[in-house]
Amino acid sequence: MPCTRGTRILTPNPSRFRTENRDISASIETIRRAYSERIKAEIHEAVVNGDAPKRGRSRRIPAKKVALVHKLLKKGNLNNSEIAREAGVSPQTVRREWDAMNDE
Repeated sequence: MPCTRGTRILTPNPSRFRTENRDISASIETIRRAYSERIKAEIHEAVVNGDAPKRGRSRRIPAKKVALVHKLLKKGNLNNSEIAREAGVSPQTVRREWDAMNDE
């Protein structure tokens, strides 16, 4: 069910517009509020269970760099700083991707 604010109707999954490079003439904050409104029950359930709500995240790092980080992490012979230097990302990004790989 679409979320409504005033007269504007937003899609049930507004975050996908960023990945599809579609213009919906709304600010990123409007998109975030609409998405949070849509998944309000999931956010509440996560908070009640003591978890962090999964709201998704937008990537500013090109997919090729992320793929290289994953490849180097799987190889296992470099530390986070070396992987970050090799891939051209921050060490924090490497840690975040390591955590994401282990969550899957």
